[in-house]
Amino acid sequence: MELLAAMGGLLSESAKPTGKAQVAIMQAMETLRSGDTVELSDLTRGKDFLGVHFKSVQSAAAALAKKGMIKYDGTHAVTKL
Repeated sequence: MELLAAMGGLLSESAKPTGKAQVAIMQAMETLRSGDTVELSDLTRGKDFLGVHFKSVQSAAAALAKKGMIKYDGTHAVTKL
């Protein structure tokens, strides 16, 4: 039973955004409604993205999509689930 509880904790930890770019993307998307799509270039205009290279933002969006937190078209737009 303790092993299952520990595994559940690990799974929930892996679904959390990690890194500056992932956290900033999720914070920027908080104001959107489910199904809303926004360009990454529009998201990166915020102060949370200062000093973050655009390629890192794209990688972060891909990682969040892989975790099932957002939908990412692979180049420039993300959709809130």
